[in-house]
Amino acid sequence: MDLIKSNLAIIGMYMFDPSIFESINHITPSKREEYEITDAIQWMINQSFPISYSITNKNYTDVGTIERWLAANQWVLTDRLGNKVQIGVNTKLENCILKGPVLIGNNCTIKNACIGPYVSIQDDSVLMNCTVENSICLRNIKMMNLGPPISNSILGEQTTLQGIFEEIRKAHVIIGDHSQVFIPSVQIGEGD
Repeated sequence: MDLIKSNLAIIGMYMFDPSIFESINHITPSKREEYEITDAIQWMINQSFPISYSITNKNYTDVGTIERWLAANQWVLTDRLGNKVQIGVNTKLENCILKGPVLIGNNCTIKNACIGPYVSIQDDSVLMNCTVENSICLRNIKMMNLGPPISNSILGEQTTLQGIFEEIRKAHVIIGDHSQVFIPSVQIGEGD
C-alpha cells in the first residue's frame, strides 16, 4: 500500500459512540504493541461508519516528549496570560515572588517560594522553601525545602520532592505520578 503524504495532522479531541469498541475488537496492535486510534478510525471508515472532521488554521503543538510538553506549557501560558499571574480560589501565598506567566490552581499553599516564569501548578499543591521555573506541577504535588532551583521539570500527580543537593546550580527532574523522592542534605566536597 502506497502511503499518501499530507501537510495535515490529527490534533484535538475525538468523540466516538460505542461502535469504537467494535472497531478496537477488529484491529491488531501495532509494531509498538499498542492499539492505534488511526487504525480504529480506518476500520470504521472501511465498514462505512460515519466519520466527520474539521480543518483548523489554529496553532497546535505535539506534546509527545518532555521538551515539547514544556514548550507547549510556555506557549499556552504566554498566549493566555502574557506576563501575568493567575491564582486559583482558596490558594494561599506567603512570602512569595511570582514571575509571570504563572498559573496556580485552586487550594494550593505556596510559602517562601520564587515561582516562574513559565510555571503551571495544578490544584491542591504545596510548595515551600523552593524556587521553580519553566516547569509543570500536576495535581496534588508537594515540593519542599529544595536547595537549587527546580527548572525544566515535570512532577506527576500526587508526588513529593524534598531536599536536593544545595551545591548544584539547578535541578532538572521528571517524576511520575504517585512518587516520593527524598534526597538527604549532602555536602559535596573533597573526599574523606
